[in-house]
Amino acid sequence: MESRASNGPTTSPTDPTGLFVQLRIDNRVSLVLESDAEIVIDEPFELHSNGRAQIVPPTGIAGDVGGALSLLDQRVVSVQPDPTGVLTIDFEGGDRVVVPVNQSYENWQLLYSDGTMLIGLPGGGITKYPPRPPAGAQE
Repeated sequence: MESRASNGPTTSPTDPTGLFVQLRIDNRVSLVLESDAEIVIDEPFELHSNGRAQIVPPTGIAGDVGGALSLLDQRVVSVQPDPTGVLTIDFEGGDRVVVPVNQSYENWQLLYSDGTMLIGLPGGGITKYPPRPPAGAQE
């Protein structure tokens, strides 16, 4: 699988926008969109909503992601992976999620239905994996 670091903006042919329809919680938080794209967040993130900012999950309270429930059924209008490794997700109602860089671990992944993956790298930067070859295609 090919991997490359990026110094410039990195996007997929179809940016993951659309209705946020499912929240998955395990050792990370996953936002599943109606387009079958998935935004996986491996770090506590900033949630900006109604003029307030909060960290989800709050420091020292693993698994408390109740603040993110307000995002369900909102439309994602923009997903911006910054070349520094910060991920910003904007919602139609004005809410915003910002995922900071982790110095030691991957902080987020954008997973597309065609197999394309963008990953926030430890210490900053982005890696992109290309789409899977179509079924039956020769490699």
